[in-house]
Amino acid sequence: MKRPGSLIVCFLIPAIVFMLGLILAGVYGYREIPPLFHESARGEVPNGFSTVLEAPGNYTVWLHVPESDLEKFRNLANKLPPGASIHVFDVESGIKIDLTSWISSTKSLGEESAISLGAFTSQRQGQQIEVKGSGLREAVLVSVAPSNMNKTLRIVLTIMGIVLVFLTASIFLFIFLLHRRQKMLEEAPAT
Repeated sequence: MKRPGSLIVCFLIPAIVFMLGLILAGVYGYREIPPLFHESARGEVPNGFSTVLEAPGNYTVWLHVPESDLEKFRNLANKLPPGASIHVFDVESGIKIDLTSWISSTKSLGEESAISLGAFTSQRQGQQIEVKGSGLREAVLVSVAPSNMNKTLRIVLTIMGIVLVFLTASIFLFIFLLHRRQKMLEEAPAT
């Protein structure tokens, strides 16, 4: 006759399974999240800078500010001091590319924070753009980066899914082990 499993084992095995899920989710996040912060270019404006966009798609123009000034810029109507503006031009045609600012978002990485100034769509691979500013009393740091909202959402949902699957498996394993232990205790001869 088999001896019933210890109550500690009933807790320990599901806990190990859940910890493995957390580790897997952490490794996945560690691999997938850093590329979300990739920038196509960064430079000071009003001097301006130019860059070649790697692929067609949506891009966001970011204003980089110290963490302490983030709220101040977020509360400004167009996220810049009054009278200031940022412009994006297609270098080949010289045509100004309109920035849409339907949603304002922020990103932070360490001490650096950025607030979105607008977004635009590149229709072709290798498009060269120029970013300029006007009405600025002092230079500000601006960057252009691919918009990754869909990829960000996919990564977050995948991480949550991994954790949820391993949590569910741990709960079912815990219930199974407790039930099995209880059954073995009931079948064990009384001493």
